Amino acid sequence: GAAAVIAVSDGVADRVRELGARTVHIVPNGIDTDTFCVRDPTPELTQAWGARYGIPDGPFLLYAGTASEWQGAEIFAEAMPAVLEQVPGARLIFLGQGSSWPTLQRIANRLPAGAIELKSLVDPDIAAAWHRAAAAAVVSVKPGLGYDFAYPTKVLAALACGTAVIYAGPGPAASDVTGQDLGEAVPYDVEAAGSAMVRALLADRDDEAALRRQQWVRGYRSVAGTGRAAAEVVLRRVSVLVP
Repeated sequence: GAAAVIAVSDGVADRVRELGARTVHIVPNGIDTDTFCVRDPTPELTQAWGARYGIPDGPFLLYAGTASEWQGAEIFAEAMPAVLEQVPGARLIFLGQGSSWPTLQRIANRLPAGAIELKSLVDPDIAAAWHRAAAAAVVSVKPGLGYDFAYPTKVLAALACGTAVIYAGPGPAASDVTGQDLGEAVPYDVEAAGSAMVRALLADRDDEAALRRQQWVRGYRSVAGTGRAAAEVVLRRVSVLVP
């Protein structure tokens, strides 16, 4: 019965059309690019943030956000034994919450102390600092559970901070990561994920690539831009209904 429906992806648009929506506009999710952004802090400031919030000095990978059954974040934890064989001292940090937390903790308990750490939710500005310090952000969608069309905003948060993304699983995010050279997209497979994690941990810092990732988000997926696009849909309908 809606005059118009705003869908966040092609997959969602297809589904709402199946449910009877007549007019569907696709406006993707966006991220706050004022908070999640590339900054150029001094080494002293970086060390201060690290000391205050426990951000490691050495190379680490970051999973930031909800870890539930449909995301399947366990794949990255399960890959860590093989990662540690090639990158001794590598660390994987989970920052958030979710139904996968007990499983992740069990996996962490089988590994050397500190190889996997589970930390609670933090404010967005602190999460952004964690992203900027990470060698890469890891994001996943477990295939076959009805969420293959999902586009996790974790991807956008990382890229807005200039951080490369390792994406495991199906969906439109994989196409963007690969097509726009924003990191690496792999199948939802422990070995494939582990190999990508090793490559990210061993890669040199690339400030030019970090700025390019931020610019892509600001150009296509900032919450300011997507918010304007959604507002335009509403305003067009209002102008039709209320001349």
